[in-house]
Amino acid sequence: MRKLIFYLVLATALSGCAGAMNPYSSSFSCPNFKNGRCVSVETAYKDSTDGKYQDLWKESGAGKSKKEKAAPTQVDLYQSALYGRLNGLLQSPVSPMVVPPQVMRVLVLPYTGTDDELYMERYVYLFLSGPRWLLNDAVSSSGAAR
Repeated sequence: MRKLIFYLVLATALSGCAGAMNPYSSSFSCPNFKNGRCVSVETAYKDSTDGKYQDLWKESGAGKSKKEKAAPTQVDLYQSALYGRLNGLLQSPVSPMVVPPQVMRVLVLPYTGTDDELYMERYVYLFLSGPRWLLNDAVSSSGAAR
């Protein structure tokens, strides 16, 4: 009896649980596709690599040049204005920069303490200077950050 139950559970597990555990119907066949075709992934890849539907791609506007494209939308205008502003900030001659701090790594070799404790080797990191602002190639020492 145990063997029968074991084999039944094993057969259910190895079947991929497709028929036994799936409560949903598998009759989904792309009910709401507007622009395109309802095909499998393999078929879509094959169609995209063999050039069979290049004419549809060109008609959709993806292959048109910049002169033939439609008028820009509000989102396009916003993005171009934002990119223009960022470009101006990046190319600005008066952009402050931060000089990173100078850090020294010191190796402390093993030694024994006063009560015969053993201190093993380790690294100690020290700041030699703090970060500084650079404005127009001149170092501003008054506004050094700590």
